[in-house]
Amino acid sequence: MPTLSALDALLAAAQRDHIPSLRAHRELLPAADRAMRYLVTAPKGRPPDTVATELIVPALLESLHQRLRDLPGGVLPHWRDTLITPPQGIDPAGNRRVAARLRSDTAPPKKLLHSLEAILPHHQPTRLPHTLTDSETRTDATTLLGASPAASTAWIAAAGGPSHHPGLTRCLEQAVAEHTGPVSCPTPITGFERLWILYAHDVAGLNRDQAETAAREVPALLGRDGACGAPGLPRTPTTRPPPSTCWPASACPLTPQC
Repeated sequence: MPTLSALDALLAAAQRDHIPSLRAHRELLPAADRAMRYLVTAPKGRPPDTVATELIVPALLESLHQRLRDLPGGVLPHWRDTLITPPQGIDPAGNRRVAARLRSDTAPPKKLLHSLEAILPHHQPTRLPHTLTDSETRTDATTLLGASPAASTAWIAAAGGPSHHPGLTRCLEQAVAEHTGPVSCPTPITGFERLWILYAHDVAGLNRDQAETAAREVPALLGRDGACGAPGLPRTPTTRPPPSTCWPASACPLTPQC
């Protein structure tokens, strides 16, 4: 999925009018050519367990195939009619099937909002909320929707545009600026990252001098309903780090107060 996403971004950038054609031919298109060669020749195993793979991969393939067809004549002509085979277990129409089952007069399920970019081209919900206040989908000036830049962008576009959501737009701009363009999904995964690192250090015996730090930082990640994996993600079993597994032995003991 990261390769598909990167290739989609390369082709989108190469097609923008404000990018000099010299840069496109020297940097963007050769990189896109290498990515296409890899995607076509690499063995097709099962995809990694990443976020909403069954929806996002078909959506990226649709976008890529359309971008290849829309390239000007003479630009990557050997790839123009190429169809990239999806990984094992991925339905190439998965995102369209989900979109087809959504009624236009109902808002998408809350968790589906976190992958909104994958279904929005095929389903324009008329009841998409213009503000998200529910605890499972809450977003504000400091968090992205589902910790996802792509879903946040789709939601802003479908719910009135940037002028209606200045706080979320600034948050999205900050996520993009941090890496001068490319962003991961989700971002940032502060809860997951910190607990994974502390746990790995503890298992490796490297956490001896960090006991006080861990005892202070780990409880700070917890709210009344547990720890979420990232700002913007709900505190559900699929989107939060399991404290009983990730809690370092050298941290403070788990108590009802923690």
